Amino acid sequence: MDDESLDQLIMQVARSKKFADAWQDFEDQDQHADFCDLFSKRVAGRYLANTLAYLDADRAMNGLYAYAYHLGVDRGMPEYSWAVFITFEEGEHVHDGDNSDTPADEKYVRPLLQKMHV
Repeated sequence: MDDESLDQLIMQVARSKKFADAWQDFEDQDQHADFCDLFSKRVAGRYLANTLAYLDADRAMNGLYAYAYHLGVDRGMPEYSWAVFITFEEGEHVHDGDNSDTPADEKYVRPLLQKMHV
């Protein structure tokens, strides 16, 4: 899948009201694990490059999770994709010791992704 098509899919998933609708016409042309890692690397890379907002990146990863585990078939996620998904989850809540206005994505998500992003 080329970058432009992948970016379109990422935004389709990120902006969908229902994840099932976003994935309805998707046909995985790669091996499932390869596709998941490609999708996750693109989301992480664009977030780190500031070309994808945290909320869109987080929603896209939640959509990938739904695709992997909840839309008819339990496909699972490879290790790298799971790690990216879990990292974005860190930005979804206020951590102990942080104020409610602490940007959890900048404090937790960005540094973790910088350590793991290839």
